[in-house]
Amino acid sequence: MDEFRWGVILAARIMPVVLLVPAFGGKRLPLVAKISLVIMVTSIVYPQAQLDQVAPAGLSFIGLLIKELAVGTVLALVASCMFEGLRIGGQLIDDLRGSSQATALVLQSDERTSPLGDLHLQLAVLVFFSVGGPGLFLKALFTSFEQLPVAAFPSGEQINSAGNLVLTLSGEAIRMGVSIAFPAALAILVTDSILGFMNRTAPQIQVFFLGMPARAVIGIGVVILTLDGSLERFVTALMG
Repeated sequence: MDEFRWGVILAARIMPVVLLVPAFGGKRLPLVAKISLVIMVTSIVYPQAQLDQVAPAGLSFIGLLIKELAVGTVLALVASCMFEGLRIGGQLIDDLRGSSQATALVLQSDERTSPLGDLHLQLAVLVFFSVGGPGLFLKALFTSFEQLPVAAFPSGEQINSAGNLVLTLSGEAIRMGVSIAFPAALAILVTDSILGFMNRTAPQIQVFFLGMPARAVIGIGVVILTLDGSLERFVTALMG
């Protein structure tokens, strides 16, 4: 019975990651698959959690369960920030090239984003598995047990550190997205400047109608040229 209770508490730390991190399927993953994945990961990490003492019951059990859900949510948010950085970059490029009205369905969350935002996100998922992301995820879980054991409650300093970490990585995700979109923004700015000069020198040219397809094509071209670098930034953040 003790092992079952500890297993339930431990699964509460893992479940938010399975539900929120795009690489693990998100909302679209069937319920049976979600439960199976949580049970599998729980069985893998259980020996490392060092849960030899008597399992709590009553309010202590509920308290630890809520605490583990909170810890798992922090881990999920930290992991999701890296994927969101690429998605933000792709969506910014679509906004800059005038394709903000076009939307694509994000398979993991049933949410709508821009086509390039979805492309960057799905590529991030592929890269995650190609560089051994699941192993890095397990390593992060083991580290979290060292930082905050399952049977312990966090101190005020640890809660503050977790909040600062989420805020810092959220800012890093935005910074990554902006840096990914910067080359496209620069290329589109140069294109608009050239078109503006053409409009001043030859007003009869329909610059407005030339500009829309030009921005769209140039944005795609810049993405093709910079995609490797964008994915390398994602891998660097993942390994870090």
